[in-house]
Amino acid sequence: VVAGSGGLAWAAWETDTPSAADLYFSLWDGRSWSDPLPVHARLHAWDREPVLALDSKGTPWLAWSSTEKADAEGSRVYISRWESRGWTDPERVPMGTASKASGPSLAAGPDGSMWLAWVGFDGVDDEIYASHWDGASWSPPRQVSAQDQDAALYDRQPQIAVASDPRQPTGAAGHPWLVWTGHHEGPDNEILASHWTGSSWTPEQMVSQDDPALDSEPSLLLDPDGLPWVAWKGRVQAGQDSHLRILVSHWDPIRLGWSSETVASSPLEVDIEEVQPRLVLDEMGIIRLFWAVHSGAESVMALAELEQGGWSSPRVVLSDGASRSGYAFLVEGGTQRFVWLNPAEEGQQPLQSLEMNEESD
Repeated sequence: VVAGSGGLAWAAWETDTPSAADLYFSLWDGRSWSDPLPVHARLHAWDREPVLALDSKGTPWLAWSSTEKADAEGSRVYISRWESRGWTDPERVPMGTASKASGPSLAAGPDGSMWLAWVGFDGVDDEIYASHWDGASWSPPRQVSAQDQDAALYDRQPQIAVASDPRQPTGAAGHPWLVWTGHHEGPDNEILASHWTGSSWTPEQMVSQDDPALDSEPSLLLDPDGLPWVAWKGRVQAGQDSHLRILVSHWDPIRLGWSSETVASSPLEVDIEEVQPRLVLDEMGIIRLFWAVHSGAESVMALAELEQGGWSSPRVVLSDGASRSGYAFLVEGGTQRFVWLNPAEEGQQPLQSLEMNEESD
């Protein structure tokens, strides 16, 4: 889900059918969602993992991964954008030397350009690649993650973001940051990062603490100064027990490095598991962190805000006990709206939305 101007928003999702996996989209007009419509009728392929971004003119762009039924072992990343009353024909993004592509992440530059990151299989393991749209064509892909020679040392879950009005040297206008999950030896995931200098990607840096915790599900946000904040889930030890918590780090422009990771969610002694972090920047420039909380069969959605002294105490914003999937947040005109997907028949409206009450306990 992406929010545009004037209270409008776009949503895209995948729907499984007996013979295919198709993409659908819908438009929020400030009051309701339009009837879902297919993005493209592609009966010869399974289309999955849609991601949306609005370019500098407010035009929606859509990226997704696709597997041809005639080549079930391969996958590609495609791009389409909205023109007048429909989506342009799917355009295959150059893959370079990678034999498979999946897991796209899309971000818009302030000059009308677009940046795309994805997971590519290089014949040994999964690596992170990125490409740039300059208004006419996509650049040859560059590998961003460090080269590994071990099939177990894969890189996945890329998240890319571009500074639109930066005030720091490392957040130069149109220069993206990219974070992802890297699997190290043994049961060990770490959160890694790189940024574009204008001519190349910097060597990957570790964002998370180097420990055996399974850090994953990164969420990337650039603050009003163009500096990156990253939230992710990680297993944190609490005495003899361990629990999943939401951890956060940010880029320190003075130290030119990442801050020490901190727990931004619930105290460690609370017997709950916390996952699916989402960082959101509201119209006042306040960074807000949302995540899902699981306790047995019960699930709620929680929120914390970045304050001068750190993160506020978590509070529940949705407590109906439902387990949400495919959720997102819209922040527009001071209103926060929680959006999620409900299972629905093909062509029916699966999008649900609810204005959130931040005073919930």
